[in-house]
Amino acid sequence: MRSKLAQAYEHFQKDLDLLRTVIENPTFHRGDLPRFLQRFALPGLAVRLVRIGVEICERLRKYHEAVELILIVLSSDLLTSTSCRTVYFFVKRLLLDQGTHYSDPVACLKKVESLLPILRGLHPGHRLEIQRQIGRLIGEKSDNELSHFWRGKNESSRSSKRDGDSSLKEEIMADIPLDNMKELKNELLSRLKCASVVNLSAPTSASSMDIGANRPFYLWMELDKDATGDGLTTSILQVETWALKHYLRNEKFEKGLHAESRIYTTLFVLLFYDLLYGVDRPDAFYCMCQPAPLDLFAGDFYMSHRDLVEGRLEMISAAKRSSQTPETESVVTDPVSQLLIVTWTEHKDEQCIGIGWNLFPDGESDIVASEKSVVLKMLHWVNIASHDKQELFWCLGPQLVASICRLLISDYANWSSGLPDLTLWSPSSGKAKLVEVKGPGDQLSSQQMVWIDKLLSFGADVEICSVAAVPRNRYQHNQ
Repeated sequence: MRSKLAQAYEHFQKDLDLLRTVIENPTFHRGDLPRFLQRFALPGLAVRLVRIGVEICERLRKYHEAVELILIVLSSDLLTSTSCRTVYFFVKRLLLDQGTHYSDPVACLKKVESLLPILRGLHPGHRLEIQRQIGRLIGEKSDNELSHFWRGKNESSRSSKRDGDSSLKEEIMADIPLDNMKELKNELLSRLKCASVVNLSAPTSASSMDIGANRPFYLWMELDKDATGDGLTTSILQVETWALKHYLRNEKFEKGLHAESRIYTTLFVLLFYDLLYGVDRPDAFYCMCQPAPLDLFAGDFYMSHRDLVEGRLEMISAAKRSSQTPETESVVTDPVSQLLIVTWTEHKDEQCIGIGWNLFPDGESDIVASEKSVVLKMLHWVNIASHDKQELFWCLGPQLVASICRLLISDYANWSSGLPDLTLWSPSSGKAKLVEVKGPGDQLSSQQMVWIDKLLSFGADVEICSVAAVPRNRYQHNQ
């Protein structure tokens, strides 16, 4: 493998001057193209090749060469028109390669400091991760790292690490003013809101190593009237499914799905299908088999059709459920429910981005869908059917759904992942809860942290369920 990497490195070096010219020479830049097409122009292709070159250099531990490649991109005028993910990649690699591996943190931080106006425009998850990397580089954690539920773990080792990095910190502070460092680290992103944490214990019968699994499996025990003997049946479940059963049984929620972001991208596409696929615009579709318009990923669709999008968001946000009588119970009159039903009926099973068609199956099948839209387990108390997408909309609330849709329509590429694992709702009471499940050793990713912050700002009921594994013989059965 290393010999192939060396060959790739040699081939890359032969064309490096050409790539540098394409990136640095303004005559090659295509500012006349919409942003979603610029990635297909020569400079966009050159930047992607440089990204591959950086990864090759890192694999070969040629960190000096990797830093030189990174600086080619970060010093070019292309940076203002490059995608958030690309800018984030190069800044993060600079912090790791130059700041850590190449041991030149001062030059690295000065370069990142000069990019602060551009960094402020990045996706919050990217800014949070850059904030984390800067904190690790100088041995000082940000407020956002210290504020979440694992902050008490290994505190002594964190303190000793910060003490061990004191000389490095003094060296950095001697070259970069303290005020600038605080702005660079903490003003990238303000302090995020934190969800409440619920601690649960779940029984296990064997370690994941014993049963050949990467993640622990948990035991769910419940009484079964049809069972013989002690009447107790046991299921072996992953942590998210175990938590789902807990909330349905013990917290009395009527419906529940382990679908992560898929359930929200499904609602989004159902509510915006006619705009995404029905509004004519040039170059957004290049193939009849294309599952999504190109302009959705770069934010161009929202910018080009702001009035249409804002009108749809206003309709969703202001939606009011029609009052039902026994005579009109089966008749749907509110426009949002009609839109959900019509889109579902006319386009079911089409290849569309973000939709999990079997999250809400036709008929009255008792199922729970996984994140990959595959049936996990037949559960007799869960009854997810096609009409539940309307019930879910009303339980979540029009304003919350509209707020989530606003993020997705304006920046689908960066907001379409990271939502909580579980979505629970009860049509009879009109309430819903979003739960992020964490097993032993799990931590929130940057994407999950910024989503929790947004959801709490929107008024959603969000919590983190931290599940601890305990041996079966020490577990107190209370299910």
